[in-house]
Amino acid sequence: MSAAIALRPLWLSGITECKGARKVTTDRFLRAKIAYINNQPTPESFTLYVSNPQKIAEFFCHEADRFSSAAFESLIAETYRPEYPRSTGWLLIRGYYAAFFAFHSLMRLHGWACTRLTSDVSSILDKDARLLFPGGEKIDAGLYLVRTRDKSPELTFENIGVKRASHEALWSLLFQFLSELTDIALDNPVDQQASQELVASVEQFRTLVTKNGGPIWLTRVRNNINYSHEYGAWHPYEGSTCDTTRVVTVLEQWRSEPYQVLSRGTSDELLQFCEACAFIVSLCRTTVKDLVYRSVANSPFKLSAGRLIG
Repeated sequence: MSAAIALRPLWLSGITECKGARKVTTDRFLRAKIAYINNQPTPESFTLYVSNPQKIAEFFCHEADRFSSAAFESLIAETYRPEYPRSTGWLLIRGYYAAFFAFHSLMRLHGWACTRLTSDVSSILDKDARLLFPGGEKIDAGLYLVRTRDKSPELTFENIGVKRASHEALWSLLFQFLSELTDIALDNPVDQQASQELVASVEQFRTLVTKNGGPIWLTRVRNNINYSHEYGAWHPYEGSTCDTTRVVTVLEQWRSEPYQVLSRGTSDELLQFCEACAFIVSLCRTTVKDLVYRSVANSPFKLSAGRLIG
């Protein structure tokens, strides 16, 4: 049973109606003067009003396509050679970034975005806020969780760390998003069996990640590989526990249904890491493929991300 059926209720309303090659980014959207401060900002949050909710859907759609394209391309491009069977460093880092981009895309498909406000954009918003609400709190640059609801004209910006690292901030939202995903799948099942299979696979994934220290584990492994050159992933491969063939085999499961990804029961941390990354990308691929089929003819997904997954 395809997980796409169970993932469909997660989509933000209007996202299948968006047209044209992607061009909207956070900066461009907020500079376009279609979103206005509509309450007094606090140190924790502020809200913007957008007169046309479809513009909100367009923003999230274009952003989701951008990130899903990056996720798929990260795993499609080949950077390994058989004469170096223990050279797994770049393969593992690509797997991590594929998952990182895929999670960004999944959130945006639901009307969430972990994004950074630049100082230029925050200054524009702060200037507008001070005209409307004199003496209010300053809107700072930094990382924000942006959220909307179906057909709502509002965007809520929640400050999640002015100086917080973007990767840590993103993964801190992982379990919260997965809880939202499973609640929606169970409360609004298009197909009961598909929903139960999806929820079971998500819980299996959550157990795997929790066992390894929680969502920060993904960034920790990436850092250990990228900066400390651990796990024997780089020449001369001292202490290596796995090879390129096994890493590639596990990462390639991103092309499978999510419930098929986490079935190996391996005790090797790097292969568990690959399973976790492949699972996140599989969720993204599954729902983007469905979006390609169900969106309008010139949807960004048909013009970009969909071409990478066939």
